[in-house]
Amino acid sequence: MLSISKRHQILIGIAFLALMGATRGQHIATLTALPDASWALFLIAGALLASPWWLAALLGGALLTDMIVWNTSTSGDFCITVAYGFLLPAYASLWFGGRWLGKHLHGRVSDLGAYLVAVVGSAAVCEVFSSGGFYFFSGRFADATLADFAGRFVEYFPGSLISMGFYAAMAAVIYAIFVILHPVSLTQGEHRHSH
Repeated sequence: MLSISKRHQILIGIAFLALMGATRGQHIATLTALPDASWALFLIAGALLASPWWLAALLGGALLTDMIVWNTSTSGDFCITVAYGFLLPAYASLWFGGRWLGKHLHGRVSDLGAYLVAVVGSAAVCEVFSSGGFYFFSGRFADATLADFAGRFVEYFPGSLISMGFYAAMAAVIYAIFVILHPVSLTQGEHRHSH
């Protein structure tokens, strides 16, 4: 598991909040805008940031950013429903996927398997909560059925996974560089527990 100082965790958390604020609401990458980093940030924060208060901070950052976007555009008219509450378990599933991932990072190539499981598994659960919550509880879809939602899941999940994968891949490269430059930092905790 990664051993990150409290000071560095604070810097990482602040950087994550800034990146979320800069990208949230951008569902499609363009030449002037990056895709929404929120999903990847919740997952990676779960792996890197020890305190569960960071989950609360990221949730607050997401809500604040959404409120700003809604007040400056017309998208809020469609998106603001009781289903917005489903983002809490959606993002929490990413965070807990990150917590699981953090326990499986050991500075080895085999970490990539755990990383892929965490990214795809957490993203799938998040998609079920976020899209499923909106589909079934927003009141925007008449005659909502599981079969129709399954079709929508198959249609929209790959795009969500690609956006998340963009940031997850960057994080994996940064992690690999960290492992190469600081191989002892990842295993210190294991050595302490083995004595």
